[in-house]
Amino acid sequence: MKRFKVILLVLLILSLSVPLIASGLPDLGLPGLPDLPDPGDVLPGLPDLPGIPDVPDITIPKIPIITPTPELKIPKIPDITVPKIPIITPTPELKIPKIPDITLPKIPIITPTPELKIPGPIIPIPRLPFPLPKPKPTDKPEAAGSGRIMTSEGPPFMAFRDNLTEEWWMFTPMDLSLDGEHRFPLVGDGNQVVGEAKVVVQSGMAVVTYLVVSGVKVDQENAFLTFFPDIGAVPSVLPKDLMGTKLKFGMPYAVASWLGSDQKVLLYINCPVSYKTNLAGLAPFSFEDPAYLTRVSELLPLMD
Repeated sequence: MKRFKVILLVLLILSLSVPLIASGLPDLGLPGLPDLPDPGDVLPGLPDLPGIPDVPDITIPKIPIITPTPELKIPKIPDITVPKIPIITPTPELKIPKIPDITLPKIPIITPTPELKIPGPIIPIPRLPFPLPKPKPTDKPEAAGSGRIMTSEGPPFMAFRDNLTEEWWMFTPMDLSLDGEHRFPLVGDGNQVVGEAKVVVQSGMAVVTYLVVSGVKVDQENAFLTFFPDIGAVPSVLPKDLMGTKLKFGMPYAVASWLGSDQKVLLYINCPVSYKTNLAGLAPFSFEDPAYLTRVSELLPLMD
C-alpha cells in the first residue's frame, strides 16, 4: 500500500512538470532543486502490481446544445380611451320659505233652526155626503155585504174629479221604477184602518197583496184591483164598469207595459168587507188627521 502511494506521488509530480515543459516556458533554473530519483532507484525491487486493470477510455457524452426559445412577441395593447364621466353638480337645496301661521277667524256656530215640517199642499177635501160614523161597541156581528168598502189610503177621487163618485173612495199614487216593498193602510168605510196593502216592485213588475185585522172578512169574489195611468184616464170607479181591467191579488204584472204608460201610476183597490167596529186592532181614520195629510202630500208628486 505504501508503494502504491509513492507511485501516485511520483505521477503527480510528473503531471505538474510536463505541462510546463510542453508550453515552452523557460527553465526557471530554480537552484538547489535536486533531481528526482528514478522510482526504481528509490524503491528497488518494486514489483509490478498485478491485477490492476487498465482504465477504460471514458467517452464524455455530447451535451446537446440548447437552442434558446425565440422571444415571444406580445402584441401591443391599444390605448383604451376611457370616456369622460360628466361631473354631476348637485342641485342646490331648495329653501322653502317658512309659511307664516295663518290665524283663521273664528266662525260663529250657527244653531240650526228646527226644521218646519210643512205637510205640502193641502187637498181641499169636500164635505162627505154622510157623517163619518164613530165606532161604538156592539155585541151583534154585522153580516157580510153590509155595504162596507175597503180601499187603499191616498187622496180621494172626488178631490180631483167631481164626475166620478160622491163616495169617499181613495187611490194610491205609485212610482214603479222604485224597486222595493211599499205598504199602505187599508181604510174601511172612510173611518177605520182595517188592514194593510203591500206592493212589491222589482224591475217594473208589481205584486199586490193585502192583510186585514183578524175578524175583518173580505168578499173574495168581488175584491177588485186595478191600475190607472193618471187621474184623467179614470173612466169610472165602480168595479162593475171596470171588469175588463180587473187584476188578481198576488199575481205579478208589468203594469207600465200593460197600461202603455210610464212608471207613475195610480193603484185602486175596492173590496167589500164586513166587520164589527169594536174589533181589537182597528184604528180610527180621519181625512182631517194631520198625519194623513202629510202622507198624502208625499204621494202627490208621484202623480202625472
